[in-house]
Amino acid sequence: MQQQAWARLAYPGAGTPEELVRLAYRAFANQDTQTLRAFCSGTIEVRPVDAFGLVGDTLSGFEAACRWVRHGAERGYQVTVWLRTLERVDDASVIGVGIVSERGSGCAATVAWIWHVRGGLIDSVLGFSSEAEARRSCGLAA
Repeated sequence: MQQQAWARLAYPGAGTPEELVRLAYRAFANQDTQTLRAFCSGTIEVRPVDAFGLVGDTLSGFEAACRWVRHGAERGYQVTVWLRTLERVDDASVIGVGIVSERGSGCAATVAWIWHVRGGLIDSVLGFSSEAEARRSCGLAA
């Protein structure tokens, strides 16, 4: 069964980009890779942002993003992400603001992400060091 069809059957509320992002975030927070994969395009692009508010290199593909997370865990990074707000900015984009915290280092940053949805699947998640920066990238006032 196609990813998109599975997600819609298992999670009927995933019809809007905001709800799809909310469900994907919940799967990420629960480390539920199988469910998260169902919400994402296999060619997803992910640009991570860390607990210092530093933006990393863009990762191409779901497996590359998973390797990046695993590599951080192997190096002892225990990162928590709290999503505070979600706002739909157009038919295919959602901006979210939240906090990334790294246990043990005492570092935490308020950061933002822009999720792009295409064909009912998330095809990119771009991290930004601030909400203002994310809004500027969408052509929105900060």
